[in-house]
Amino acid sequence: MIVSAIQARSFALNTVQLDRYGFASLYTVFRGKVFRAEIHHAQWPLQDAEAEIVVNTMASAAGIELPAIAPRLHFSKKLEVLIWPLKKA
Repeated sequence: MIVSAIQARSFALNTVQLDRYGFASLYTVFRGKVFRAEIHHAQWPLQDAEAEIVVNTMASAAGIELPAIAPRLHFSKKLEVLIWPLKKA
């Protein structure tokens, strides 16, 4: 397969930003105690997405100025995961 430099750069950026697979952890607090669960899942099956964002105040509330460029959006319809039982962290 032959790809352009732009496609290769886009693939590399998506790989770095979105390849969150393997083992991860879920944390929660119950009655003042922290619990942790191990999570395992395959690579996210992502599709490109589009959205019209009229107002976005999350970044400015944290003192972050967003660049004046279109955001990169992705979504996943479904991802099956394995979650181990909660344990005290």
